[in-house]
Amino acid sequence: MVPELSLPWWTSLDASEVRVGHLVAPSGEIVACDPLVYLERATAFTTRVRPGTYPITLGMLGRDVAHARIDFRPEAVAVWKPGVCVGEDEPSDLRKALGYPVDAGVGCFVDTATREAIVAERQKWDDEVYARVRREGVDTSDALAWHTAVSRISSEKPDLLALLEAAGLRAKRFASYKADTVEGNVVVFSSGEGDGSYPSFWGLNADGEPVCLITDFGLLSVDPDDDDGDDDE
Repeated sequence: MVPELSLPWWTSLDASEVRVGHLVAPSGEIVACDPLVYLERATAFTTRVRPGTYPITLGMLGRDVAHARIDFRPEAVAVWKPGVCVGEDEPSDLRKALGYPVDAGVGCFVDTATREAIVAERQKWDDEVYARVRREGVDTSDALAWHTAVSRISSEKPDLLALLEAAGLRAKRFASYKADTVEGNVVVFSSGEGDGSYPSFWGLNADGEPVCLITDFGLLSVDPDDDDGDDDE
């Protein structure tokens, strides 16, 4: 059984906290991922929350995002447990908690219903683009002509990165995008110093109910077994 944490070793008072809006979660199934690369394949955490709207706070270390947190209840955290996604096993050591991969320098929180809606919107547009290219009579065996036509038509509608940048992602280090077909949104933020693998942890109250969910971007992590190394001097 995974041991419970009484203190989050990855946080520090050196990180200033900034409220960056709210996550609307229609289903209560939360996903944390790199939305520009892995949104289509990402799975939700096995821990569920009540559908609702929840505030998101970023812990900032200078201009870098040290951690991102969703608050579900105004209560104290009694224990911390690793964020385990569908299909994953709980680690035997919390310090070896699985993280989600980041290859585009950003992470996010999003509800499963919203994730599915955004993926469906993207797929619908892709299908429309390919159909228009075929109607133009572009030879499918001519890779260059096909790619050129697809790129030209695709540019008529901004992709998720363009939408997030238009919402200030680069300058503010965070941005939100709302799907067209559901009430939910995706809140995106810079991931520490960039790409890597970043774990998430649930803060639970004394009854085992979620108080918060936090993703650690590795800027403030400290090994709890480190005794300052004085004996090695």
